[in-house]
Amino acid sequence: MKYTVLFVFAGYLFYGIVLLSGQAAPGLESFIDASFYISFIYLFIAVTFYILSTGFFDVTTDSLRKVLMIGKKMTKEEVEDMRSLSDAASYFNTKPLLFAGLITLMFMGIGLFLYY
Repeated sequence: MKYTVLFVFAGYLFYGIVLLSGQAAPGLESFIDASFYISFIYLFIAVTFYILSTGFFDVTTDSLRKVLMIGKKMTKEEVEDMRSLSDAASYFNTKPLLFAGLITLMFMGIGLFLYY
Protein backbone atom coordinates (compact mmCIF):
# COMPACT_ATOMS: atom_id res chain seq x y z
CA MET A 1 0.00 0.00 0.00
CA LYS A 2 2.79 2.42 0.81
CA TYR A 3 4.44 1.79 -2.57
CA THR A 4 1.14 2.51 -4.31
CA VAL A 5 0.84 5.84 -2.52
CA LEU A 6 4.49 6.52 -3.30
CA PHE A 7 3.98 5.85 -7.02
CA VAL A 8 0.86 8.05 -7.16
CA PHE A 9 2.68 10.82 -5.29
CA ALA A 10 5.75 10.51 -7.56
CA GLY A 11 3.60 10.71 -10.67
CA TYR A 12 1.87 13.87 -9.54
CA LEU A 13 5.15 15.30 -8.28
CA PHE A 14 6.50 14.85 -11.81
CA TYR A 15 3.37 16.60 -13.11
CA GLY A 16 4.01 19.46 -10.68
CA ILE A 17 7.61 19.80 -11.84
CA VAL A 18 6.48 19.92 -15.47
CA LEU A 19 3.83 22.46 -14.51
CA LEU A 20 6.33 24.67 -12.68
CA SER A 21 8.82 24.50 -15.54
CA GLY A 22 6.30 26.20 -17.79
CA GLN A 23 5.89 23.29 -20.22
CA ALA A 24 2.17 22.92 -19.43
CA ALA A 25 -0.54 25.46 -18.71
CA PRO A 26 -2.12 25.03 -15.29
CA GLY A 27 -5.68 23.84 -15.49
CA LEU A 28 -7.99 20.89 -15.44
CA GLU A 29 -7.25 19.90 -19.03
CA SER A 30 -3.50 19.56 -18.41
CA PHE A 31 -4.26 17.62 -15.21
CA ILE A 32 -6.41 15.17 -17.19
CA ASP A 33 -3.71 14.80 -19.85
CA ALA A 34 -0.95 14.24 -17.32
CA SER A 35 -3.07 11.76 -15.36
CA PHE A 36 -3.71 9.79 -18.54
CA TYR A 37 -0.02 9.60 -19.42
CA ILE A 38 1.04 8.70 -15.89
CA SER A 39 -1.60 5.98 -15.55
CA PHE A 40 -0.78 4.61 -19.01
CA ILE A 41 2.91 4.29 -18.12
CA TYR A 42 2.16 2.61 -14.78
CA LEU A 43 -0.37 0.20 -16.26
CA PHE A 44 1.84 -0.62 -19.25
CA ILE A 45 4.82 -1.49 -17.05
CA ALA A 46 2.65 -3.52 -14.63
CA VAL A 47 0.92 -5.52 -17.37
CA THR A 48 4.21 -6.10 -19.23
CA PHE A 49 5.94 -7.53 -16.16
CA TYR A 50 2.85 -9.55 -15.27
CA ILE A 51 2.80 -11.17 -18.73
CA LEU A 52 6.54 -11.83 -18.57
CA SER A 53 6.25 -13.44 -15.12
CA THR A 54 3.49 -15.84 -16.22
CA GLY A 55 5.88 -17.74 -18.49
CA PHE A 56 4.18 -16.82 -21.75
CA PHE A 57 7.50 -16.06 -23.48
CA ASP A 58 9.62 -18.82 -21.88
CA VAL A 59 9.41 -21.14 -24.88
CA THR A 60 10.46 -18.33 -27.21
CA THR A 61 13.43 -17.28 -25.10
CA ASP A 62 14.58 -20.87 -24.58
CA SER A 63 14.41 -21.50 -28.33
CA LEU A 64 16.33 -18.32 -29.08
CA ARG A 65 19.00 -19.25 -26.56
CA LYS A 66 19.47 -22.65 -28.17
CA VAL A 67 19.59 -21.21 -31.69
CA LEU A 68 21.94 -18.35 -30.81
CA MET A 69 24.37 -20.57 -28.88
CA ILE A 70 25.53 -22.24 -32.11
CA GLY A 71 28.48 -19.88 -32.54
CA LYS A 72 29.21 -19.56 -28.83
CA LYS A 73 31.39 -21.71 -26.62
CA MET A 74 28.57 -22.69 -24.26
CA THR A 75 27.42 -26.22 -23.75
CA LYS A 76 23.78 -27.22 -23.96
CA GLU A 77 23.67 -27.81 -20.21
CA GLU A 78 24.88 -24.26 -19.53
CA VAL A 79 22.13 -22.85 -21.71
CA GLU A 80 19.49 -24.99 -19.99
CA ASP A 81 20.77 -23.92 -16.55
CA MET A 82 20.23 -20.24 -17.37
CA ARG A 83 17.39 -18.58 -15.52
CA SER A 84 14.17 -18.34 -17.49
CA LEU A 85 12.55 -15.03 -18.35
CA SER A 86 9.58 -15.69 -16.08
CA ASP A 87 11.90 -16.29 -13.11
CA ALA A 88 13.74 -13.05 -13.80
CA ALA A 89 10.52 -11.06 -14.17
CA SER A 90 8.81 -12.60 -11.16
CA TYR A 91 11.04 -10.67 -8.74
CA PHE A 92 9.23 -7.47 -9.71
CA ASN A 93 6.02 -6.93 -7.73
CA THR A 94 3.45 -5.52 -10.15
CA LYS A 95 0.60 -4.88 -7.71
CA PRO A 96 1.71 -1.44 -6.48
CA LEU A 97 2.17 -0.16 -10.02
CA LEU A 98 -1.14 -1.67 -11.10
CA PHE A 99 -3.03 -0.07 -8.23
CA ALA A 100 -1.22 3.26 -8.70
CA GLY A 101 -2.20 3.22 -12.38
CA LEU A 102 -5.81 2.46 -11.50
CA ILE A 103 -5.94 5.18 -8.84
CA THR A 104 -4.44 7.71 -11.23
CA LEU A 105 -6.92 6.60 -13.88
CA MET A 106 -9.70 7.14 -11.35
CA PHE A 107 -8.44 10.68 -10.68
CA MET A 108 -8.42 11.26 -14.43
CA GLY A 109 -12.04 10.03 -14.62
CA ILE A 110 -13.07 12.41 -11.85
CA GLY A 111 -11.33 15.23 -13.69
CA LEU A 112 -13.11 14.30 -16.92
CA PHE A 113 -16.43 14.26 -15.09
CA LEU A 114 -15.76 17.75 -13.74
CA TYR A 115 -14.52 19.00 -17.11
CA TYR A 116 -17.58 17.88 -19.06
